[in-house]
Amino acid sequence: VCKYLGSLLHHSGATSPEVSNRIAVAKRNWAIMRKFWFTRGVAASQRRLVFLAMVVSPLYSGIETLQTHDGDNVRLGRVLAALARKFCQGRACLKPHEDAHGHHRSLSNSAVFELLQIFPPAWERRARRLLWWQSIARHPGDNVSLLATVFGQYGWENGPPIGVDGRVTALANPWLRELVEDLDKLGEPNLVADQPLSIFFHPCKDLFVNLPIRTLLVRKYREELAALGLAPVENADEVAPVGPAPLRCDWIGDRKSTRLNSSHVS
Repeated sequence: VCKYLGSLLHHSGATSPEVSNRIAVAKRNWAIMRKFWFTRGVAASQRRLVFLAMVVSPLYSGIETLQTHDGDNVRLGRVLAALARKFCQGRACLKPHEDAHGHHRSLSNSAVFELLQIFPPAWERRARRLLWWQSIARHPGDNVSLLATVFGQYGWENGPPIGVDGRVTALANPWLRELVEDLDKLGEPNLVADQPLSIFFHPCKDLFVNLPIRTLLVRKYREELAALGLAPVENADEVAPVGPAPLRCDWIGDRKSTRLNSSHVS
């Protein structure tokens, strides 16, 4: 069952009311399903799918077009981490026999997200934006108004968002600058990240529309975790409860996310 949340627009362009509404819906859905989360006999994979649909999806559904603010991502991350810890039912910490000092020790938020195979908000929003731009690049003729708004220049603006060399100027709107940052984060050497219009023309278009966006971002995300000295996925999975490994699903939002499999994401 899906419900359209609507959009809470603000005269100043603030996104806080929209984010607050999404957080409230996610919390309400968690409360509605509170008995289900702790019901015995439900497969871990099924429980996780319901968590993604009822709790995670309201936080992100249709959020691609919203301008990103760090404060919004922090708020979304706090709520998601708190509910994910409850969902893990004791797996979100190291037990005394697993800790060097013999104490209970909470896992980091990044490790908790890894247990559920989901991105933190900033990375999830980046993945969704890139997938959205992929769909636009496949059918640019159906998105002329959008492309003109993002890449074009209105009469009241002080200058063009794109220079004669195809690169973004200092006058570019936030959505265009965000696209450049997202393309750069993919780390694809054959993409010219600072020339975003190139993704709508051959040969860059052919490359971009066929990129495995989430696979590339998972790799980059884990590289950043390793650079920060945080535990990789393999270590996080080792603190799961004893017994057969639960069925895993692909990362949220992937086209194959509804297909269950018994292997961990590598």
